[in-house]
Amino acid sequence: MKLLKPKKLEQGDTIGVFTPSSPGYITNKELLLNGIKNIKILGFNVKLDSLTENRSSQGYRSGTPQDRAKEFLGLINDDF
Repeated sequence: MKLLKPKKLEQGDTIGVFTPSSPGYITNKELLLNGIKNIKILGFNVKLDSLTENRSSQGYRSGTPQDRAKEFLGLINDDF
């Protein structure tokens, strides 16, 4: 079986940020913002999809299972 290895990230590439379970931005907004800031300092762009961008919360999750799957697959399938 051949090992699939993704291309390495280059400065200027975009990193999608996804919050599938306990939305950390509810309990510690500064931690999320600091992480985004540090990704940008390293020279990358950041993309947040709707649940993360809107700081959605459904109890201990960022949204319904369907919404979280949609956000995750949207980031995976996005060519940025």
